[in-house]
Amino acid sequence: MTQIIFTSQLDFRENWNPNPPPKAVCISIVDPTSARKPDITDKWAASLRMEFYDYDTENESGFGKKEAKEICKFVDSISKMDLDIIIVHCYAGISRSAAVAKFISIVLNLRFPENYFLHNKYVFSTLLKYWNYNYIHQEGDNEEVDNYTWPAG
Repeated sequence: MTQIIFTSQLDFRENWNPNPPPKAVCISIVDPTSARKPDITDKWAASLRMEFYDYDTENESGFGKKEAKEICKFVDSISKMDLDIIIVHCYAGISRSAAVAKFISIVLNLRFPENYFLHNKYVFSTLLKYWNYNYIHQEGDNEEVDNYTWPAG
């Protein structure tokens, strides 16, 4: 069974990235202005680098439909892989990485700590809206999403 882990940038840099486990993928989330973005080794089965801040609106965070689309495409592509571990990291390993990990756990039917509520609610809800509209409602990624008026909330 695939395990999903959300963690800090320091833990990722020191314990996961140098020698990733076999059959593992990672999503690296960093602040756009960070001077210390960890390099991602090419030993991962697949990887995705995202840059956005830990805020609760698109304007403040820089996380919107474009970023949701990138993550959803990545999740769709890894859903077909035989994986043991999915690692998601952000700076502290508390909010952004947890939001993405929680989203992935729902989409791929993986375990997520049921009493963990510190994830970024905005990032999580944006990912769910994008996935539900484009992968459930439309049965696949839809370029027309930019013309769609998303429900509030």
